[in-house]
Amino acid sequence: MKRRLLLLISSTLAVFVLGSGQVAASGHWDLVALSPEARLIAEKLQCPICEGQSILGSNSTTAKMMKAQVQEMVDAGWSEQQVLDYFVEAYKHTLGAGILREPPKQGVALGVWAVPPLVFLLGAALVLLLLRAWHRDARLPGLDEANGGSVSEREPERL
Repeated sequence: MKRRLLLLISSTLAVFVLGSGQVAASGHWDLVALSPEARLIAEKLQCPICEGQSILGSNSTTAKMMKAQVQEMVDAGWSEQQVLDYFVEAYKHTLGAGILREPPKQGVALGVWAVPPLVFLLGAALVLLLLRAWHRDARLPGLDEANGGSVSEREPERL
């Protein structure tokens, strides 16, 4: 039983390491020279280890493996969207679309794009309304505009 478990673990590890292609098998992920197409795609993928970094800017082993995989996919003729969709699917149980540095402009993620401009417009409208109310309240009471801004006849009685 222990031997089977050890065999299963070692074969899984071998598939993981060798499954990343020749570059991954040699262990020289950081030596991969990315093509311009692969660089553009790598910039759009979030490093699952480093917060706020693309895999292009990350030095983590995971990011290096992902860069090598992106380059292999580009070399195999995959389109940018196919590569991005692959990684979204591969990380669907952990990050899902969060593996993308720019959220998709559809579904629930559309709120990420729509809410900030709406909040800005509502804030600007509120500021304008407050400025108008403040300007209206700032006028001096009792000034008679017909008399050129002099104190009206009723103002001394009020004081």
